[in-house]
Parts: sequence; C-alpha cells; structure tokens
Amino acid sequence: MLITSGAPSVVTNAWYLVYNRTAGTIRLYNNAATTLSTKPIGSSANLFNTQCAVGYTVMTTAGNSVSFTINVVFLSFSGAKSVYLQANEPSTNSGWVQRGTWTVP
Repeated sequence: MLITSGAPSVVTNAWYLVYNRTAGTIRLYNNAATTLSTKPIGSSANLFNTQCAVGYTVMTTAGNSVSFTINVVFLSFSGAKSVYLQANEPSTNSGWVQRGTWTVP
C-alpha cells in the first residue's frame, strides 16, 4: 500500500506499508524508503516515520481475499495524495494500481 504525492515512483516521504503474508507482519518504510520497521499483525506496537504512525492492525481472510483494519495517524502529511496498491507473487506482480485520491487534512 502506498499513499504519496503524485506517481508511485515517489516513495520517499510517503506512507509505504508492506504486508508479508508468510511472516504475518506489517512493515512501514522510513522517510527515505530504504529501511522497514516491522511488527506482527495484531500487535498494538506502533510503527513510525515522520508522515504517520501505524497502530493496531487486524487482518481477516476469506478464500483468496484479505481484509485489513489499520489504525493510522497522519502527522505531517497533509495535502492531495494518490492511493496505490500492488500485489506480489513469487514470479509476477500487479505493478502499482491507483485506487483513488485523498486529501489529507
């Protein structure tokens, strides 16, 4: 999941979150998009960068579908944003797909 200003190539100073199904973790990139902080799904621990704090996360599955509830507080991340999703498999991926826009107050 990526919420950023502009194109999906703009990953610095963004909200860039990665779900690892095998490990059962959620990971948040730092401001430079070079390092990931990690926590288990269901953990109340917080992950931070200067754009946001990610709190409690819940995941449910049904067949091939995965649903998330992610508590996020945006810190210094106001303005118009684009929302992207990407699905990855071992031999292929969807590429970034824009799923909407959002103006963060």
